[in-house]
Amino acid sequence: ASGAEGELGYAYFIRYKGAAYYASAAALEPNLGHALLWTGLLRLKALGDRRIEIGWQGHGRTPKEKNIEFMKSGFPGTDFPVLQIERLYR
Repeated sequence: ASGAEGELGYAYFIRYKGAAYYASAAALEPNLGHALLWTGLLRLKALGDRRIEIGWQGHGRTPKEKNIEFMKSGFPGTDFPVLQIERLYR
């Protein structure tokens, strides 16, 4: 996002074979997160990406994590279960 004084924020996506992963975002002004993510989603769709992962929801422990999940929950889409495996090596 750009303003009169330069860049105000960014959203970082990783793209691979028609899919994308929302990695991170930051903004210098409050309340830009939704706009950054939405603009990114529209751009990815225009580029042909059909599956976009915006991250886990329902696992937030801290107030910050819960706020991030709340922000993400405002976007349309479908939740998919994810198999998580932890492997310990000795």
